[in-house]
Amino acid sequence: FHQIGTDGGLLEQPVALTRLLLAPGERAELLLDLNALQGQTVFLKSYASEMPNDIYGAAQVGTGMAQIPDYATNPLNGADFDILQIDVTAATGNPITTVPTSLVSLTPWNISDVVENRTLTFAPETMGPEEMVMGPFTINGAVFDMGAVNVTTYLNNVEKWTLTNNTFIAHSIHIHDIQFYLLDINGGPVPANQQGKKDVVLVMPQQSVSFITKFETFANPTVPYMYHCHMLHHEDDGMMGSFLVLDTTTSIVDVESAVRVKLYPNPTDSKLTVELTDVPKGVQWFTVTDAQGKVVTRMPSTNSFPQQLDVSHLPDGLYVLQPMACYQAFQPTRFIIQR
Repeated sequence: FHQIGTDGGLLEQPVALTRLLLAPGERAELLLDLNALQGQTVFLKSYASEMPNDIYGAAQVGTGMAQIPDYATNPLNGADFDILQIDVTAATGNPITTVPTSLVSLTPWNISDVVENRTLTFAPETMGPEEMVMGPFTINGAVFDMGAVNVTTYLNNVEKWTLTNNTFIAHSIHIHDIQFYLLDINGGPVPANQQGKKDVVLVMPQQSVSFITKFETFANPTVPYMYHCHMLHHEDDGMMGSFLVLDTTTSIVDVESAVRVKLYPNPTDSKLTVELTDVPKGVQWFTVTDAQGKVVTRMPSTNSFPQQLDVSHLPDGLYVLQPMACYQAFQPTRFIIQR
């Protein structure tokens, strides 16, 4: 923040506030005491000139060996500019005149309750100086596959995730459904302004960030959630994965990870071939759900693979097919109907 004096000139000292480095999609709540500034103007500003060179929006991204094409043509990169103007007027009839000494009380989950440790490693799909900056980037060596579920977990599981960035550019990692608490950054302490609940974290180049979380709000055997980089061209190029949360209290208690489901052609216009490998039990039917998680049809299985299903009666769209047996759910796989 910078304060404008009564004569319209920029005061030498900014309003006392720690500068925050916010990644795309990341949020922060700001609480300001403006009691002494009536009649004056305060600006929320971007200080991109102070950003490290490995973050989009800085004056430069990359190294001498690898530059982002046309990056310098954006006049906002590396520039300081106003974001929000606050005109401080007279107090209302019921003003808030003090800043609370404490806000919401939050208690992170206990590390001793962790039942699963996961590592997500970010790296370029092809190694090279330019690819280390431009990508495409992978998560654990893979790009996004609409027909695959990358992580399966269970309702009320407490887990520790470690995000490791082996590229030359920062990644803004966003996880749907859950919120988390940072445990450490490169093994060191977490800054005070990042110690609350988060769903986005900026992972700098050659940095490792760990967090603890709990999957406590949603479970569905066929509807996955996503995790991805919030840099748009990173996620559009495949820096994304999906996870399922299963509820063990329901009659369907397991997803057989050994089963591999292949659907083709995908997209399809009428016929869908299902190929299963390593099926430990008989498949009795297939459940098809739409993009909102609503079951739209169930089809009997011959339990002989590959077999062909007729989906010509379904409208165009994204669907999830899941082979089913009594008290058993196998791997859900997405497919598209497109005509």
